[in-house]
Amino acid sequence: MGVSRNRKLIVLPGGWPGSVKSALLHAISLTFTAPAFARSKAETSRNVKHRLQADLDQARTENALLEEELRIKDARWNRLIPHRRPDYDAIRRQK
Repeated sequence: MGVSRNRKLIVLPGGWPGSVKSALLHAISLTFTAPAFARSKAETSRNVKHRLQADLDQARTENALLEEELRIKDARWNRLIPHRRPDYDAIRRQK
């Protein structure tokens, strides 16, 4: 599993005991792993409703990621002067 480059540095006060720092970091990590665990349990559930809900949740998540990708692409595209933007013919646009 690769190392994420988007991780933010979490700076904790130096006067905190090690056990408190450790507990806080464990709580933060649970906020990331709990939804993934719940989704995996729902995806393998015998209950059809739970599986469908997991599929819907996954589709919504993927949709949100695609919308974010489009937003970033559009923001970059709009920064270009119109005559500097690439001009694709009809055949290349369909690919």
